[in-house]
Amino acid sequence: MRYCGKYQVPSPRFRTWNVEFGRCLEFGIRSLEFVFVFVACLLCAPPVPATTVSPKEFTCPLDGTKFTGRVLVSTDKLGGMDSDFCSWPKGTPGLPYEVQVCPKCFYASRNEFFNDALPEAVKKSLETVLKKWRQDHAEAKTADELSGGQRWELAAVSGIVKNDHPPLMGNLWLRAAWAARQAVMSDLHLALGDPMSSFEQLDAMEADLKEEKDPQKIIEETFRLVLGSQRAGDVKRRDAHLKKLEEMKLSQDETSRLAALKKAFAAEALYQERAIASFNVALEKGLANPEERHVYLYLVADMTRRLGKNAEAVTLYKKVIGSEQVRPDIRKMCEFLINWLQGD
Repeated sequence: MRYCGKYQVPSPRFRTWNVEFGRCLEFGIRSLEFVFVFVACLLCAPPVPATTVSPKEFTCPLDGTKFTGRVLVSTDKLGGMDSDFCSWPKGTPGLPYEVQVCPKCFYASRNEFFNDALPEAVKKSLETVLKKWRQDHAEAKTADELSGGQRWELAAVSGIVKNDHPPLMGNLWLRAAWAARQAVMSDLHLALGDPMSSFEQLDAMEADLKEEKDPQKIIEETFRLVLGSQRAGDVKRRDAHLKKLEEMKLSQDETSRLAALKKAFAAEALYQERAIASFNVALEKGLANPEERHVYLYLVADMTRRLGKNAEAVTLYKKVIGSEQVRPDIRKMCEFLINWLQGD
């Protein structure tokens, strides 16, 4: 500082520091404003969709129909995974968008193989088989009306004609079962991510239901227990709650919903039976890769349990554990399910 009369006058050095300090302060304020705006944008922005699809052009190799299909771009597995490896996204299931169906003839295949050319002999067989399928499923008048399970069913039906390879067929039927399951409970929002804790969660739901007094809430929670039991593969519990719903006084919408659930459960069971048959052929004929044999056997065991054949499932789970090569997660699951089934 220097003096001018009785007043103190800042030195040039002090004035320079003061200017720099002011600039830093201004920069800091602007930085804070940017942070506040950024945070506000994050809070106000719509959530990123769990499943995204995009349009893609396809040409049916059977009848030449050109159409725009929706193709799965991305999804997540934040909704957990079932004991048969069916993974769940947080939002819309992506399985229906992994298969394309011709809107005219209903030929179907996975996205990446749909445009592949077909031999003439195969075309004639496909035309006959697909015409018969449409006659047996007259309710599905257009491809847009097909359920996710039916889309994969058509891929399997087409695949049998093109190349009846049991491991491939088993995987197609398995995905049809997954799609059928997800179609009726995508809005369930149950935290059944860990298959080994699913039964405890269902026990807790049943305990809460016993304390519920509101008739309408009892109906709603019973529906949730039916769906949760189906996802966990607890057929005995599912059927017990289905019977309770049948004895309740339901509205017309609830009665229709109950009928739709039974139909969806029957479709899933049909797909599981066909997947089991295909995987068994693959195992019996030695068509499975050695490192995958125990996986196929495990899937057969788990789908057998999901069909309500518990004693047979226990035998198969034990056979999995006795295999030469067993993934640690599969061994752990088998041991848990054996104990649960034998203690039921």
